[in-house]
Amino acid sequence: WHNSSVDQGGSVQPAWTEINACARCGHNNRMRALFDALTSLYSLPNDSSIYMAEQVTPSFAAIKSIYQNTVGSEFLGSENTPGEHTFNEHLGRVIRHEDMTRLSFEDGSFDAVITQDVFEHIPNFANAFLECRRVLKPDGLMLFTIPFFSGIYETEIRAMLRSDGSVTHLYPP
Repeated sequence: WHNSSVDQGGSVQPAWTEINACARCGHNNRMRALFDALTSLYSLPNDSSIYMAEQVTPSFAAIKSIYQNTVGSEFLGSENTPGEHTFNEHLGRVIRHEDMTRLSFEDGSFDAVITQDVFEHIPNFANAFLECRRVLKPDGLMLFTIPFFSGIYETEIRAMLRSDGSVTHLYPP
């Protein structure tokens, strides 16, 4: 329930997508649903090229184990260059940096692009969607998850990116 919210009427709304994580694999409901859609509903061939806007999650490891041509990345900060690989001491491995608003990949590079709860963290999310479209092949598939709040009918912009790269919070971070 720690991921829950309270609607306008005072009713607690559980975050069904984030709870019920498997003790064995670590996948929550959202990850399992996306994995099922990718492997069952869309039936992508195993040699498909996939870009995931994550690289250190159980979800990435599961998809990479089936689709060997999967490339993952993390956003490591605006001071990094998209496509740059950096050794992360905490994780003990090299991580690829990408900025969803300016991906380093060539046009039409991927059969699928996957993001899980990423777009709500990107001030210029519309440009990030355009970048995903750019790197997808013409018949490419985009699977993404975003938080859903039944009482909010329009996109709520919570922060804005200034031209100098700093963030202005319109609501508490």
